[in-house]
Amino acid sequence: MFNLLFPTAKQALIKKRSSARAALLELVEKDIGNEWWYCSDCKILHPIYTMVGPTIRNYYDPFPLPPVRRLPHRHHSCYLNRRHLYGSVVVVEYPAVRLVMNRHLYGPPIGLPLEIFNVQPTTTTMAHKERPAPLPWEERWSARIRQNELLLCVNRTLNAVGWTDDALRAAIKVEGRELCGHIFTAGSTSAVIHFAIPPSTASKPVPPGPPPSPTSSSPLSPASRPFIPRDSIMDSCKFCCTDHVINIEQRRDHPSRGGKKKKKKVESGDDAIEPEPYWHISITSYHRLGRGRSHDDPVWAAFVSCQGSCRHYVRTKLRCPSGGVKAMWESEE
Repeated sequence: MFNLLFPTAKQALIKKRSSARAALLELVEKDIGNEWWYCSDCKILHPIYTMVGPTIRNYYDPFPLPPVRRLPHRHHSCYLNRRHLYGSVVVVEYPAVRLVMNRHLYGPPIGLPLEIFNVQPTTTTMAHKERPAPLPWEERWSARIRQNELLLCVNRTLNAVGWTDDALRAAIKVEGRELCGHIFTAGSTSAVIHFAIPPSTASKPVPPGPPPSPTSSSPLSPASRPFIPRDSIMDSCKFCCTDHVINIEQRRDHPSRGGKKKKKKVESGDDAIEPEPYWHISITSYHRLGRGRSHDDPVWAAFVSCQGSCRHYVRTKLRCPSGGVKAMWESEE
């Protein structure tokens, strides 16, 4: 019985196709799910390490503490069954999805709580020797369960205080972040650039030269072509179940520490001078991750795929209309 439930890597490969064994392990998971979880990829039970969050860690740490014990990659490991959105330090892994759904389906103490996906506002600057002034993006993560499926919401905000239009436009084109595995905020096809720059200039490449700084100017973006305010422009990924909403507005209330806004006036003689306006960009993405019962779930497989490997997971085949994920997130339980 012990060899059946906790086989070695070699034994797991031999019994990998046993549907009866998989069904038995799923039943066992319901009883000992506070310490073990069933991996549909490795076909064995993995222990849970609850001393570290299963999704939140520094992606650039070469020696991260793993949340669960997994087989080496040469033994059909589930180690790579995850999605890291470029520009973020949050890694969404399949074990976390299954553990959260286990708690939802079976109740505590099975699995892990939904709150492990809640990430308070965190500034994620991408420092680089060629980019002395990185864009100060701030991101917040939250999660909900609707219709027995896990949904994630990622809100990214950029307060470009002190940045000229030219420098901000050039910086966005070279410093990108992934909204999903198929949509990038940098380059000529950027969602931000597409809505913020007139079409006649949006497709032009970034000219060679020094990296952008807050006060630099660029021949690509003359001052006569300012950013265009946009209000709640929604678009959807064509491959995975991800919707995103973009807001671009000009503000004068400079943000202060603690997340509150305050308006500062500079006294000059008898007159009060208003602070210089700045652009506030907000991108909110909504992700549908599926039920978390199998790593072969097409919704999950589409989420972890990249643009070159998602031909089998087209969004229309997943019965996910444009805007459907956002509507699902905003719906009542």
